[in-house]
Amino acid sequence: MPKDIEPIAADFDDVARAMTRAADPPEKPWEATHRGILPIGGLQLEVYVLEDGRRVFAKRGMARALGLKSEGGNAFLKTLSGK
Repeated sequence: MPKDIEPIAADFDDVARAMTRAADPPEKPWEATHRGILPIGGLQLEVYVLEDGRRVFAKRGMARALGLKSEGGNAFLKTLSGK
């Protein structure tokens, strides 16, 4: 069972800015050091922590959080790419 990951101690705008800032492409693919669950409100979101400390959501976890029926999270990607 994945362990809970503590929320980031920053306000929403700072977190959103850090998540969307442009970065140079990595020389090698980023690897997750570990995965876990990030409790937000009543939701339990599946997340991964990358080598540089960034936390990223799993598309499968986001699909579940939105109530989409998708084992691999493809429904989430289709929802994002829709008009």
